[in-house]
Amino acid sequence: MAEAVTKTERDDADGLSTGVVLQPNPLKTCSFNRIPACYPEFPLLKSTETHHVAFDVSTLSGTNPPLPISNPIRTQRWNKKRHVRMSSNSAPGSPKKKRDAPTRWDSITKALEQHLESSKAIEDAIKSYNPGMPGFRCLRFFFDKILTGTDRDKFFKETLPKMRLLALRLQELFPQPLPLLLRTESRSVTLSQEQCACLLANAFFCTFPGRNGLGFEYDL
Repeated sequence: MAEAVTKTERDDADGLSTGVVLQPNPLKTCSFNRIPACYPEFPLLKSTETHHVAFDVSTLSGTNPPLPISNPIRTQRWNKKRHVRMSSNSAPGSPKKKRDAPTRWDSITKALEQHLESSKAIEDAIKSYNPGMPGFRCLRFFFDKILTGTDRDKFFKETLPKMRLLALRLQELFPQPLPLLLRTESRSVTLSQEQCACLLANAFFCTFPGRNGLGFEYDL
């Protein structure tokens, strides 16, 4: 239990104590919740009409990341049902490609499977499947002028390869489309840390397709 007052001593120029000043202890007037009041039980984590859980809750453990949902929906529903359009999906209403023609995801996979050893290599890889991207001057400036040689080498040799592999796991980690969180609707989505990292890696590599063709309400 904290004392009602705290004591501070004031010293004069010669280092001698000149007295004790009593000050009220603010913690004395505070009340703190204790277990179990400060540790309430959370409701069971499960998908509902307004809450989408993107991983298998039964696979939660303290050692390995949870597995994605195991009942994939293979139809592209993001337009009709207002789901997120992923990089690995083709736009609804887009012209059908020939059977052997590469898809956009094929182009992304080919670009990210290469070893990227410089900011220019990152730029070339992104523009190979996303040619409409603007210049990468700030990216090049950061890697070439801001980072030290040690940090730059560590990024391209250790961090970037893991980011590439993580981005390419998009189809594996998201077998079902994610619902769009639209304005005026009360909805929520729960993702695993691994799924969040995968989305961030794809955002870094600019793999997500544009949505402006469907109007502003579908922009991300």
